[in-house]
Amino acid sequence: MSDDNLRELFRELRDEPVAADSLARVRAGVYRGIEARRKRFFAFLALATAAMVFLAVFALTPRQRLAAPRPTSPLPVTVPAIIEQPREQAPVRPQIRSVARRKKKQPEKPVLIRIETDDPEVVILLVGN
Repeated sequence: MSDDNLRELFRELRDEPVAADSLARVRAGVYRGIEARRKRFFAFLALATAAMVFLAVFALTPRQRLAAPRPTSPLPVTVPAIIEQPREQAPVRPQIRSVARRKKKQPEKPVLIRIETDDPEVVILLVGN
């Protein structure tokens, strides 16, 4: 179909009357969509309001500070005369014996086997421990 044929077909369809039940179904669908949008909007609005109230309650309520009991006036303390005490002996340190340490082994050198083939570009290298 060409564009002209389509335009003519749409003009004919526009001129035909639409059945009342079809209009009622379309209107009902549109109303359901509008209602769903309203429900989502009001649910979001209620949630946002509840969150703001929650934050306001906790942010604006004054915190009670616990009063620490004040100490009473200090009592006079008498210091007894310091009597000469015997000097403390130096702490006894245990004798440390020398510990035999393991000798580190020298790592073994890897074995390298080189095999040359007839082709000068191909060389096979075998590496092992």
